[in-house]
Amino acid sequence: MKEHKSISPIDINKTGRICFNQEAQEHIGDKEFMKAEVHKGVIGLEPTDEKIYGAMRVSRIKKTKAVYISEGQARPLLEPLGFDGSRPYDIDDLRYPAKGGFEFRLP
Repeated sequence: MKEHKSISPIDINKTGRICFNQEAQEHIGDKEFMKAEVHKGVIGLEPTDEKIYGAMRVSRIKKTKAVYISEGQARPLLEPLGFDGSRPYDIDDLRYPAKGGFEFRLP
């Protein structure tokens, strides 16, 4: 099976893991958590140092320095919006709000 490759700022793979490319990683910096909320179908992710209600842990792979949010944390956020694991998503229509972080819809 061919592996899915993405050059989008955010990629959601079939398992539900949210992966960030270098451009998106720069907006996360060294923050430990990502505050997540959904409003009218728009997913908002805001980097934070605090573990607050609704925040997901940001994971990093030391060898590759890849940054992601695990599928176990992300799926409960994504499934009510139609994510079913049948295909990966490339998030190209990404907004960077003034408060920091990201806003996007599932394609």
